[in-house]
Amino acid sequence: MGDLGEILIPGGNLDDGPDIAVGGDDSGGFAMGNPFQMIKKLGKLDPYPPVMCELCGEIFCPKCRPQLTSVCPACNQQTQYKSLWDVFGDMGGNMGVYAGEDGVGFIMDIRPRDLPKHCHLCGEEFQAPAEIPKDEPPVDPDKEEAMEEFDKDCQENLGEDFCTPERKEKLQEIQTTQVIFALDSSGSMGANKRWDTLLKAYSLILKGLRVGDGNLVSLVNFESKAHLSYSNLAPTDALERKVNFYRGGTNFVAAMSQINIILKKIDPSMKIVVIFITDGDASYPSSEINSMNELKSNFADFKFFSVGIDVDQSPLLMRMAEETEGKYVEAGAAEMPKTLLLTLLDD
Repeated sequence: MGDLGEILIPGGNLDDGPDIAVGGDDSGGFAMGNPFQMIKKLGKLDPYPPVMCELCGEIFCPKCRPQLTSVCPACNQQTQYKSLWDVFGDMGGNMGVYAGEDGVGFIMDIRPRDLPKHCHLCGEEFQAPAEIPKDEPPVDPDKEEAMEEFDKDCQENLGEDFCTPERKEKLQEIQTTQVIFALDSSGSMGANKRWDTLLKAYSLILKGLRVGDGNLVSLVNFESKAHLSYSNLAPTDALERKVNFYRGGTNFVAAMSQINIILKKIDPSMKIVVIFITDGDASYPSSEINSMNELKSNFADFKFFSVGIDVDQSPLLMRMAEETEGKYVEAGAAEMPKTLLLTLLDD
């Protein structure tokens, strides 16, 4: 057993290995993702996964694997060994990782018709410990950590009563969603701390999007021109990207045109949320709105929010929301983070 920072997996690293789509059925099992991602959070483990001889099908546990040579001790033939990550991925078996009293171990549900139940060398049985109930899947540590961080930030910025159980549940339901931000970085956004509070709202939404599975983010930063800051990033990666404040004019046409370019490249299976935020007026993007409405038909779920910061009933933003069958939202700069999150979670 060694610290994970010191462990080297032959032929790869701790991110290697396919995601294993598993789940409980009549024989039990655990729903888990990539085992290495689970292992990273759970602590320590033996540096080798169990393997199977490709010729005879015998299995060797993590403790015995370092003793193996190119000649299988079970069939005495020159062979190659296949990681059980791959074996279970191919056969649809159930595998997980658990944290027990003695540290980290493996949970395997191996049916007799599929694979041997014991290590050929030491006889160790591959099965879930009795104290680990099979009908209670372990929590994904990454998602649990993301929810805790989001909850903490909400308490600090929006008040202790913001993250109600209902809103947390709604946050977990936001999955396989592409959120496209269009943020006004014109000069007027520097007044009244609009830009600072806008970035706070943007950051809170990104942290919230980490809770669900499969969410992606794109950012259009617009002033006199539209700048594609990034597209199709995971929320965690997007949080690391700097958002520039350009201080130019305001160009809705350029911003909407760039949004449409992004929409053309998105997988139609994704749900779409477009959040267009500005404090100003500009030429109305009629042609671009028409193009967006044509692109909407590619997606089963499409939402458009036009958001005014420190504005009063903006005719342009209200029209944009109406023509896209979206929603118009407005708030003062100080209330923008809370208003935006309420719009997403309570809509």
